[in-house]
Order: sequence, then C-alpha cells, then structure tokens
Amino acid sequence: MLKQFRVKNYKNFKDEICLDFGNTAGYQFSSDCIYEGLISKMLIYGRNATGKTNLGKALTDICVTMFNTPRFVNNGVFLNADSHEDAAVFSYEFIFDGQTLLYQYARFSDMELQWEKLAVNGETIFYCDFDLKQFNFEHLKSIEAETANIARYTQSLEEGEEAGNLDEPRLPFLRWLISNVA
Repeated sequence: MLKQFRVKNYKNFKDEICLDFGNTAGYQFSSDCIYEGLISKMLIYGRNATGKTNLGKALTDICVTMFNTPRFVNNGVFLNADSHEDAAVFSYEFIFDGQTLLYQYARFSDMELQWEKLAVNGETIFYCDFDLKQFNFEHLKSIEAETANIARYTQSLEEGEEAGNLDEPRLPFLRWLISNVA
C-alpha cells in the first residue's frame, strides 16, 4: 500500500508537498478509512484553482511512468512557473509485507525523465541518471533481479536517443525490469 507521496516543482506545487497515509491522527471517528495502519480512503477538498486536480495528476503520474498509460490532456504546463529548478520530483513510499519500497524519479517534462531510483528497506537497488548517463545497478541481487541484461537496457536507451524517439526517449528502468526479468 502507498504509505507516503511527495511531489515538488510540479505545476502549482513549487515547494514539496507530502501526503502521509500513515498519519492517522483525526481518523478515530471513521475507522473504516484505516487499513493496516494506513489511510485507505481520503477526501481532498478546497476552493477552485487551488491544485486539487494537479495533486491527483501528480499522484497518478507513477501509472504513466510504470505502465505507459495515456496522460491527461497535455496543456504544455508541467514544471512550476516560479521555480528555478529544471525538473519535478516525485516520491512514492510503499509498504509491502513489512518491507518499505521507495520509488523516486524526476522529470524535465511529461515525456522526459531526468533520473529514477528504487530503494528497498533503505538499500538503493538501482539509480539511473539519464541526463548524466550514469547508472548504478549493483544491488539488483537484493530483489532477485541479477539476471537482468543491463547491457541490453542501456543499448535500448542509446538506440532511442539516436532515433530521436519523442514518445519515450528514456524508458524507466523499473518498467523495463518488470517486463524483462522473471
């Protein structure tokens, strides 16, 4: 289950915001909203034009990243207009069978990843910096993915850049890993 979500520099969220589904204070009156110590049902409300839709889009951005699902209609605005940073950062912390999985990535735009990182119980499993072309896959064995053909993955990135593929110039490694390892 999703325990915590953070986003920074995305649309109207210049500063980092955090949805902490583990902070159950105030939910005593509605215990059906709590499942395994996490908030399972939440209502977001507010005035018009305060970012409710953008928060929903940010929260579901992982679906587009992981499964290449269609994005909402793109209006060309992705990064916060007041920020001096060049990427939006997304962070998803999950709890699975008592283990903490942290998946983070940064995007220059809705189509271009800057970097991505996966950590399990505080150990970095992989880190890919697509902008600097630096990759660290040293701990794939920790998730029983040591048979992954890393050379094929990095080759696919180079081929995509050479072809000028605008649809998915930087295939997320986690999506590739899920599709290519038993």
